[in-house]
Amino acid sequence: MSNQLYVLTGGLATGKTELIRGLSDRGYNTYPELEQSVLEEFFKDTNPKDNPILYASEWFEKKRNQYDLAIQNGQGFFDRGFLDPLSVFLFLDQQIPTALKAEINEARYNPTVFLVEQIPKEWYGGIWPKRLLSEGESKKFEEITKDFYRGEGYDIVAVPPMSVNNRVDFIANHI
Repeated sequence: MSNQLYVLTGGLATGKTELIRGLSDRGYNTYPELEQSVLEEFFKDTNPKDNPILYASEWFEKKRNQYDLAIQNGQGFFDRGFLDPLSVFLFLDQQIPTALKAEINEARYNPTVFLVEQIPKEWYGGIWPKRLLSEGESKKFEEITKDFYRGEGYDIVAVPPMSVNNRVDFIANHI
């Protein structure tokens, strides 16, 4: 059986979480974003920008553990993969720790990674939502993440802005 573990990635506020809900509603196994749990667990009273290496490392570990659990199900969609937190290192012009880099060669997602493109701001009121990164930083992070996945041998399929149902149909037609 081929690898049926798919990643949805992209910048902030692109609709990944809503898309994950839509896939779940259609009966697919889904794995939520874990970034918020890292923020709540390690950065309750501080800003992750004050210690981005701890932030990225803890986020990576949570995503890697999530992947290990998903292997047992054999199929599903992830709201970001474990390469996303490692992109934080690249975003900050830091070297990815060797031990973490080695882990991404041991565990692989399906070669097709879905890049969820930014939805028009008008769809959410024309104001950039409160996020850890600014709109410009989010775009930079998206580009770094996309290039990182490509560099690791993944094929990027862009998921254009459209309704959640149409995005789910789009993904279903590409798996």
